[in-house]
Amino acid sequence: MISLKKLYKFDLVKIAEINKKNPNTEYVIAVDVAGTGENTTSIVIGRILKKENNTLDKVQVVSCNTIPTSGDFSDDAIFIKKLFYAYGGSLDLTKSRVKAIVVDANAIGQGLVQELMENHFDAETNTNLGSFDLMFESKITKKPENKNSPKILWDLIVSGKQNDIIVNFINMFKGHHVLMAATYDAVKKDIIDDLNKQGKKHYELQDFYGLNLAVSADDIEYQCNQVTGFINEMSNLKTVVSEDNKSLKVKQIKRTINKDKFSAISYLLYSAKMLMDNEEVEEVYDVNDS
Repeated sequence: MISLKKLYKFDLVKIAEINKKNPNTEYVIAVDVAGTGENTTSIVIGRILKKENNTLDKVQVVSCNTIPTSGDFSDDAIFIKKLFYAYGGSLDLTKSRVKAIVVDANAIGQGLVQELMENHFDAETNTNLGSFDLMFESKITKKPENKNSPKILWDLIVSGKQNDIIVNFINMFKGHHVLMAATYDAVKKDIIDDLNKQGKKHYELQDFYGLNLAVSADDIEYQCNQVTGFINEMSNLKTVVSEDNKSLKVKQIKRTINKDKFSAISYLLYSAKMLMDNEEVEEVYDVNDS
């Protein structure tokens, strides 16, 4: 795998740029679905940054969430749908800033995919969250509960694609195409330094939790710790070559350390790359050309 020494040299952002109001921002949500027990499900959200020619430049991991798995996918689906709307998702795909919700659909993951196709109601906000449909042809024959549900669900069958997913993961990091939050201490220092440069008041690090920030100090700490957890997972992973020497696989050195954050981020990077590579480019023709 990529060594930690190299990983730390890659592109880190000191302040989480979560711009939910920018109409030109596009996101992909990726989910690694864990089995029941002590495992956890990871849900990551990536901001798609494009070059001037509309091809993929970078993917910025703006949010990583780890939730316990109960075996009841209803709560998980509601959690994902609330994130979908928080990042500009819409049931009208022409207005939606979320391009896809990619779910690891191997084995138990199919249960979450099918639950996301159900209509849900969020009692906390008194909001109807709607239902989603599949983007591509699938072995899942279930139909979404609501007619005309947006085709935004990608049931990613990882088996058979593991080599491509791993190779893309390595290439994206090596090519400096990934942006992630720095450590919590670095983020705090960067914010304090930026405020002091404005010269309105002198702040110390101990003032951090009292600041009126656009993103709460608790949320910043949580997201930084999620990235630290991802880096810890990376230190426990190694790549191995298949017996036929044709593909790569990832193995855990210690089975007691999960790899759900790594898996979710690898699916995010893979799906973002595939979506951008396959995005149709509208061509303009001159009617006078023969």
